[in-house]
Amino acid sequence: MNVLRSIIYLSLAGYMSAPFAAEASFAPIVVGAPYEDSLASQPGSDSAPNSGAVYLKWKTLQGQLGTALIKAPNAESSDKFGEAAILSGNNQVLVVGAPGESGCGANVGATEHANLIGTNSRVTCFSYGMESNADSGQPLDSVSIGAAYIFEGQGEFANNSQFETSAGHKLLDFTTYIKAPNPSLWDNFGGVVHISGDGNTIAIAATGEDNCGIGVGGTGDNPNQRLGGHSVCGQYVHPGMDDNSARDSGAVYIYKKSNNTWVLDAYLKAPNTDPGDMFGSALALDSDGDQLLVGTPGEDNCGTGVGGQGANANQRLGYGSVCGTNPNPSLWDNSARDSGAVYHYARENGQWVLKEYIKASNTDAGDLFGSALSFDHQDDKIVIGAPGESGCSAGIDGALQNPNKKINGESVCGNSPLNSNVKLDNRIGKSGAVYVFAYDDNNANLKEVAYIKAPNPDANDQFGANLFIDSVGGLMIGAPGEDNCGTHVDGTNNKAPCQNPGLTNNQALDSGAAYIYNDNNYANTKVAYSFFKYVKAPSVHGGDAFGTNLAAVTALDAQDPTIQMVFSAPGYDKPDMTDTGKVFVYTKESANKLRKSFGFNGKLPNVENSVSNFDYFGGSALGGSDTSVTSSVGNQCTIVTDYLEGSKISIKDFIDCIAGFGPGH
Repeated sequence: MNVLRSIIYLSLAGYMSAPFAAEASFAPIVVGAPYEDSLASQPGSDSAPNSGAVYLKWKTLQGQLGTALIKAPNAESSDKFGEAAILSGNNQVLVVGAPGESGCGANVGATEHANLIGTNSRVTCFSYGMESNADSGQPLDSVSIGAAYIFEGQGEFANNSQFETSAGHKLLDFTTYIKAPNPSLWDNFGGVVHISGDGNTIAIAATGEDNCGIGVGGTGDNPNQRLGGHSVCGQYVHPGMDDNSARDSGAVYIYKKSNNTWVLDAYLKAPNTDPGDMFGSALALDSDGDQLLVGTPGEDNCGTGVGGQGANANQRLGYGSVCGTNPNPSLWDNSARDSGAVYHYARENGQWVLKEYIKASNTDAGDLFGSALSFDHQDDKIVIGAPGESGCSAGIDGALQNPNKKINGESVCGNSPLNSNVKLDNRIGKSGAVYVFAYDDNNANLKEVAYIKAPNPDANDQFGANLFIDSVGGLMIGAPGEDNCGTHVDGTNNKAPCQNPGLTNNQALDSGAAYIYNDNNYANTKVAYSFFKYVKAPSVHGGDAFGTNLAAVTALDAQDPTIQMVFSAPGYDKPDMTDTGKVFVYTKESANKLRKSFGFNGKLPNVENSVSNFDYFGGSALGGSDTSVTSSVGNQCTIVTDYLEGSKISIKDFIDCIAGFGPGH
């Protein structure tokens, strides 16, 4: 077997550094490009469709810009390497997910596992390792088993603009390859990944995993019932990792570094496993890796609040309560399809335990609560996005009138005055919302403390599709379906044919926007978010989906408070090209100043044709090194395949798919 190496394309020292001379240094910006098409040995060749790649871009203390492209050491078509990617807070460990990877084997290093052999197998292995693929009787590009790749180094970006230094070593080099301990077809292992700030704990989701068991270890009995009263687990009394009765219920695997080796620390299933929940669609580890948030936007319980047993005041049109006739909803109530939930786990005395099961205060079907999530940097607040939420009120706690108008001039919220029931007014489908939870003064009880709506909610904006908290508590929220045709900070600059740009302009369908909030009480546990800036791309076009992913990276100089805020627009078109994608960077120099900095796409230095149609650059993973707060929303997006097969793709399909919050059942 040939020894495989990670192939990394490097920039020249100081490449493109001149336009950034006035900028501070910044830690690596990590951009996943799962639809990148080159073979590792042939950059720009487009000979391995959707094999995927990860881009790094950083700026040294000396003002030189570094850039690198990382390919998997065993890159093949449809692996989607880069669907998820994140760098540890110390810049020393990079984790990259490839949910389409079809390698045979299991565990760290891809060794043999019984689930792949025998009468109950879905795939057959004849050999193991990175060069061995599953024999499933299907084309390899349809076999999505999944893998994750670990790259490690010393974090020496501050003084090196070359990825491979003059001393002959890479700043990050490939060290190991991880498969699930229970791999199966279409599990999409690696579609979502996260890492602790210290780089010693990794969480990897497999949203398509099918085990019907519940709880830590996945062996708990499942009381969920299918229609007709039959158990979700069928005849299985004691399910295990290899049971596949609950399709796409999802699982999360936690790995911890021990004696310089990655070992499986826990296998997590929801306490109420159900088909189609896609447990693990978003992940967030805290800074030391001892707390984990798991988002499950496909979960269906109609209950409300922490614990999920609160009464639900939402009404369905003509049908009464969202919960039907059940006055006391529970984990097993499935009356609110795709309402979503978040699970908070903690490692206590070396064991992972479920701490809280979190629902919104206004649970409703289709809200997709848990599509994005984050701890703050002090690990005492939890922020959760629900891009499918339909409330029409605006502002913090819905305290503002919605400025958007219907064609006839009437408010999109109708003529009803603001009242205490703003969370229950569901007139604007998929406008989106973000929820903030915090512990009380005794650090004992978690409760919802803020409900955040955009200042300009409108149908299908999907506010909360992604979020990120920067190092000083600033909250970034993406709304990839927002429609204003204005450009830049505040969205008021216009270019023909845009007329009267601003918060209520809706002339550029699904152009996308981002919203930034400052936490005025960041030093305390109390939450006091205030709206700071509304951000559009420097160049705005319908379908760009600006704000699909976002992140923030700090200066490599520890004394420099400058923050680079990063926003992706995967639908951005280059001249004569379609959906190549682009990433835009804005500089936050203080609590009151934000300015456009620069933009970049997947073009490689000195390589022609390295950008191609449907690359969706930045569409699936965007993570810097502030990893204690990064959310990483995965998906099972097939939009490229659909397009190539002749299916009609709408802008709405694009937004829903590329943003990664359409769990589906």
